[in-house]
Amino acid sequence: MNEMDDPFSRDQMRIEVARRMICHRARTQTITRYTNLTRNRLATLRQRWSVSQDTRRRGPPPRSIAIYLRTPRARSEAAAIATMCINFDALPIRLLKGGAEARPPLMLADRLCETFEAYRGLRAGFQD
Repeated sequence: MNEMDDPFSRDQMRIEVARRMICHRARTQTITRYTNLTRNRLATLRQRWSVSQDTRRRGPPPRSIAIYLRTPRARSEAAAIATMCINFDALPIRLLKGGAEARPPLMLADRLCETFEAYRGLRAGFQD
């Protein structure tokens, strides 16, 4: 049996990916979209994990890439993380009829977390 076919394993993976995304300060809307957890369930998990309300990002997510093009440093960091997303296979693929994603959102979220964690590790290594 595939790990994703087992409801308990799938729920555990949802919770683990949500924990990682919360640690990376992802917005609630983004976490619910990728993990399929409800806003109430996320609120319960945040409370259980003692996540401070001050660390949460509020409001709609940015829609413009202009923020990543303002300075040479921002452009190079955007290029680095985009390259890492390609290398980690962490980009959504829309190949199925009707625009459905070929990769499950939960698996994509896991890869995005891995990519972001690797990017932060590399960035920290260059700042030493």
